[in-house]
Amino acid sequence: DELKVPGVLKELGEVWYNKKLVKFRVDHAPTEFDAAKMSQVREIRWPEDKNEIARHVGGDLAHVPVIVRNALESTGFRGTKPGEVLAQIRDLVNFVPLLEAFRENQFVWHPKDKKPDNYTVYSQWHKKGVEEGLGIFNSDPRHQVIGGGPKILTKLLPEGGGDENGPFAVAQRLTQTLPGKDGKKNKASIRVSHVGAVTALHYDKGASMLMQAEGVKEIL
Repeated sequence: DELKVPGVLKELGEVWYNKKLVKFRVDHAPTEFDAAKMSQVREIRWPEDKNEIARHVGGDLAHVPVIVRNALESTGFRGTKPGEVLAQIRDLVNFVPLLEAFRENQFVWHPKDKKPDNYTVYSQWHKKGVEEGLGIFNSDPRHQVIGGGPKILTKLLPEGGGDENGPFAVAQRLTQTLPGKDGKKNKASIRVSHVGAVTALHYDKGASMLMQAEGVKEIL
């Protein structure tokens, strides 16, 4: 009964790691009503659908968004258990890129110089030293680690133990010779977050690949 719950449970941080509350929140996301009216993003699986994955990465389906399940097994992180990718982050970065979300909202990602009037961005980037950044991440689930540095991305490729036919390996081969229409290569990054963490919902425009290595990401 939320009317009788002790005040301490209403304080920021007290419910972040309550497994039952986190599961309820994940199962009943605030976007559930809107998502029910949308067409679902197609889901495929590595390695069973590797030929179709290649089509989405750089072939005739490159314009169609897709979720690749089990993609972590195509990388040098294969076989890791929850928490083990995070443990490796310390040795893969020179600094920790943190994205802090102040609250959930739905908004369109925009160029910095074209922010609409009466528009508030409820998220902010922080660049911290390794120990300080990981300390913030571990103590405050509003922060996610989102990185695309060379050491991290190498772990997604064959030279870092990844499969030569994995999504990121195929993307690297194709984007070296097939840049986007704007002349830029497709972007790739890896994200580590807490299960049930708040993130500012946004609209991505343009080619990109995101590996969710820890936690959960909702895609509408």
